[in-house]
Amino acid sequence: MLVAAGYALLIAAALTSREPDVPGVILTTFTLPVIWYLTQHGLTVNRERIRNETLQTLATTDPLTGILNRRAGQAALDTAAAVHAHHPQHLWAALIDIDHFKRVNDDVGHQTGDTVLVAVAGILQAALPPGGAAIRWGGEEFLLLLPDQTPEQAHTRLHDMLGRVRTLRLPGVPPVTISAGLATLREAPSTLALTDLADRRLYEAKAAGRDRLTGPSTARNKDGLPDTPATTPDDARP
Repeated sequence: MLVAAGYALLIAAALTSREPDVPGVILTTFTLPVIWYLTQHGLTVNRERIRNETLQTLATTDPLTGILNRRAGQAALDTAAAVHAHHPQHLWAALIDIDHFKRVNDDVGHQTGDTVLVAVAGILQAALPPGGAAIRWGGEEFLLLLPDQTPEQAHTRLHDMLGRVRTLRLPGVPPVTISAGLATLREAPSTLALTDLADRRLYEAKAAGRDRLTGPSTARNKDGLPDTPATTPDDARP
């Protein structure tokens, strides 16, 4: 419609002038459709790009917490394991579970429970090292990827996360704590074995009283491997 109106104005102006510019009118007649087409094509391409980005976000992101979902998290774990294949001692994984989360849902409702999930996910995400990832592994359980960390750094980060969650205060919600199981790729032959080991240590932390971290000791043996697993409450810094 606008293009047609533009044609009409240009043709009228050219034909009513004392010296009509017929070649100019003809050139304009061909140029305007090209400009219109390129403009529409650009808008279409931009809309398609936004649509693809939205679909990609929906496919990889947990809709509640905004962190990676399990499918995308597994892909991130596989990629990180491949990158650290020659230095597996530098890749750490931690499974985190919100303590007594069922009690939160039962006492204050699932909507408030969702608020707790979002808040804890934000704390975990903010405390990651560069290149790390926080993943909604399932329910109230999160998987953290901690690349390029020494044992001391990995332990310190996890204890820091436990402390930040403990100081979290949400309206109408009792104090929240988390338990964590920590493992390094050096201890496991595959990503599945790595998450299984972190999961076993998480349950050890739960059994030891919750609100604590279970992971390999920061002491090293003669081969550079961690000594026996250690369970440490949050106030016991490694």
